[in-house]
Amino acid sequence: MELASYTLVVEFAKIGFGIGYATKEYIKQEIKNKELFELKLKEKIPSRYIGIALSKNYIPNFSTKKLIEIITKK
Repeated sequence: MELASYTLVVEFAKIGFGIGYATKEYIKQEIKNKELFELKLKEKIPSRYIGIALSKNYIPNFSTKKLIEIITKK
């Protein structure tokens, strides 16, 4: 099953509906409380790439500018 929400992925994994993928930072409390645990994989998960597309006619607001700033930090 494919879920589009980290919240749903976490909740389904917590009730035993299989495994899920979430950033460790997002689920650190669940790991601490032993509600979830991390699987150690032999294979390394490949890096992801993120693209940003804006309309030429769009002037980004503060939130959009901040998100772009966070995403493009190296």
